[in-house]
Amino acid sequence: MPAIHSHIKLTLQLPESHHEILIAELMDLDFEGFESADNELIAWIESRHFDDFRRELVEQILFQVDPELSILTEEVEDRNWNEIWESTIQPIRIGKFLIRPTWSTVESDNETIELII
Repeated sequence: MPAIHSHIKLTLQLPESHHEILIAELMDLDFEGFESADNELIAWIESRHFDDFRRELVEQILFQVDPELSILTEEVEDRNWNEIWESTIQPIRIGKFLIRPTWSTVESDNETIELII
């Protein structure tokens, strides 16, 4: 199982028209995840990669986009995101079919047709 690391979540309020170029810039600085909606961009980076040097580079990039732009920085505790996601996927019965993920076990009878995804 891969190691779990805490992450830094940067939340930026800026027009959606700037998101794509900013995502490209941040990917070069080891940011690994992005959420884009309306006038908000959220960027994720492992805490161990967000040192003072990268923080300054991010501030420089953001200043070029909008000198008034503020950054909300939050450290997110270690989590096993895959385990959290898996817990939201539940088996579904539709008629004689049982659709379930590979990690789920459900009792079924001989009449049930299992579709394992």
